Amino acid sequence: TFGDCLSYIRPELVCYGAGASSLISHLALCLAECGDAVLIPAPYYAAFDVDLKIIAGCIAVPVHCSGDPSKGPSPRDLEDAALAAEAKGMRVRMLLITNPCNPIGTIFTPEVMKDAVDWARSRDMHTICDEIYALSTFDGQFESILRTLNNELGDD
Repeated sequence: TFGDCLSYIRPELVCYGAGASSLISHLALCLAECGDAVLIPAPYYAAFDVDLKIIAGCIAVPVHCSGDPSKGPSPRDLEDAALAAEAKGMRVRMLLITNPCNPIGTIFTPEVMKDAVDWARSRDMHTICDEIYALSTFDGQFESILRTLNNELGDD
């Protein structure tokens, strides 16, 4: 619930911006360099391509799930996408994951989210968890990454 989230949020980890697109753009500008790859589980919100490229010059790289995309990416899916991007000469700097997912509307399990963050950490990558639709769910299945990681966000 919203009240539960407040007990996990540390003020020093909060920033504000003029919408999610500008925040994604600014994060890419701060955390990556022009030409760096950002992995995004597919299908994803089409505007992410522009959000990442227009100012920061980053390249969105889709992560195709080997199974049902509504279940989210596995560490193997993430690794395959990273290796493919690196084979093209790109440096993979970030993982951007939207939960609940836009456009398919599914909610990734806490295990899928934790596995994705753990995978990114194993590669010294930043993880951006876009939870813009967190309060737009009806079944109570959504769990914020703040809770999943017990607010141990680190500096990644």
